[in-house]
Amino acid sequence: LNTAHSHPLITKWSDNVRLIETLVTDQLISEKWGNELKNAYLKIRNLAHQKALQGTPNLMLEHELQTERQEVLEIWHKVFPTEPEV
Repeated sequence: LNTAHSHPLITKWSDNVRLIETLVTDQLISEKWGNELKNAYLKIRNLAHQKALQGTPNLMLEHELQTERQEVLEIWHKVFPTEPEV
């Protein structure tokens, strides 16, 4: 949202899927990154829903969705290359 003044369409939607799609449309992220982020989000959301329906804690176990987690982390580190100062 840091660039919302230059890309007002990213403020139109509040849901993650449409926000990611808008980031791609406005060329703020690549289509590849958009697909990876959207797929990861949908898988994580689906897992959370399954756990809720099963009555199990909504905590992702270390072995769950490793590929998706790695893809998101790689994108994060490319977008935000340095760690914030504490």
